[in-house]
Amino acid sequence: MNITWSNTIDTLAVVYIQNNTVPMTGAFANYFKVITLDNNNPILRQGPVLSYPDVELNANLKSAVFIEGFVIFKNKNLTLACPTQLRRTAGW
Repeated sequence: MNITWSNTIDTLAVVYIQNNTVPMTGAFANYFKVITLDNNNPILRQGPVLSYPDVELNANLKSAVFIEGFVIFKNKNLTLACPTQLRRTAGW
């Protein structure tokens, strides 16, 4: 995941899920250390045809290098909540 800040309160991110690039927007609450992102484009799953028109990332900032929370995939018939842990790695 690559996160950048804009000139407004919005947070812009690019998330990579199973070789899919997913642009997401959201907000980071500095006081509560919570990040929430939502996508605008559906994600298609490989294998049987299934799309998720709504994907959210809801997580808590645990430290400067560790975020923990859930990625939620939604479509009209199904909601999947997958626990996730994000760790910052060394830059190139």
